[in-house]
Amino acid sequence: MSLHVEAQYMTHRGKVRPNNEDALLVMSNVIQKEEMVEPVVAEFEGNSFIFAVADGMGGHKAGEVASRLALNYLASNWLSIQSVESLDRCVQNIHFQIVEEASKSSNMSNMGTTLAGILIHDQTVWVFNVGDSRVY
Repeated sequence: MSLHVEAQYMTHRGKVRPNNEDALLVMSNVIQKEEMVEPVVAEFEGNSFIFAVADGMGGHKAGEVASRLALNYLASNWLSIQSVESLDRCVQNIHFQIVEEASKSSNMSNMGTTLAGILIHDQTVWVFNVGDSRVY
């Protein structure tokens, strides 16, 4: 059975930071823009869907790099997630990749990101989050 999904997404840098550290995952597309003036509406048909947001940790270096790394990894691997355990492994691997990348340069030391999203495979829906980003 194929599902029809309509998604709306938008990001804004907020009032505190000089740049936008958010990244969005819409299916396999990572979107990272400084500003979005209005929500984007997208429609999808199928059996598997993923939507996620990663928000770089304010006050730490390279949050925009960490959020992009997290969602690039998820974009490349989400179709192989078939269980809660494989979703957990994927999130752990994202963490390890960010830590490894951060160790390569002092400009990225201690970088981090939140991660929140929804993954749908057939009749199964997983909602996940790490940090203070939320899924409603």
